[in-house]
Amino acid sequence: MANNKQKEVDEMTVIECNKFMLENQINSDVTFIVGNDRKPIKAHKYVLGSRNSVFTAMLFGTLAENGEIIIPDIEPSVFCSLLDFFYTDQMEVTGNNVCALMYACNKYNAKGAMKKCIDFLRTSINSENVCQILENALLYNEVNLKEKCMSLIFRSASDILKSKQFTQLTKDSLKIIIESDNLVSR
Repeated sequence: MANNKQKEVDEMTVIECNKFMLENQINSDVTFIVGNDRKPIKAHKYVLGSRNSVFTAMLFGTLAENGEIIIPDIEPSVFCSLLDFFYTDQMEVTGNNVCALMYACNKYNAKGAMKKCIDFLRTSINSENVCQILENALLYNEVNLKEKCMSLIFRSASDILKSKQFTQLTKDSLKIIIESDNLVSR
């Protein structure tokens, strides 16, 4: 059996091999305890340290973490998606996980992964979700995404100003919309 697996690994691309190593926890040397359920997730210091400056400091810096690393504020599925990005440059971004992924990307300064989240939001924006996307654009200082949101809000002001999502905007978001000279509602 070991020979069959080795043959498979020998024929993999680097990305396929990285994913295989992560998914099968082969030679993992760091364990994260993730989320409220405290799920153990194993990974490789070398991969994380080579792909991300926060993990480099966390795993190899002068105050490097030893033993299990507890991450209570990110759910396991989101953390696994972030790991997928570090190992393969790919991650699944959906309407259900994008906000949590953005939080994780921001926490770990994962700029490439954050770009994937922003790209997803940019292509998903519509009058029903524009207020929530605007909130995220402001929270993470994404100027281009904010401008795209504002443009849609100005084009569809009558409908958006009547929406439930509009009533749930934070004070800062509401202020930006109301203070604009481009806001016209009929």
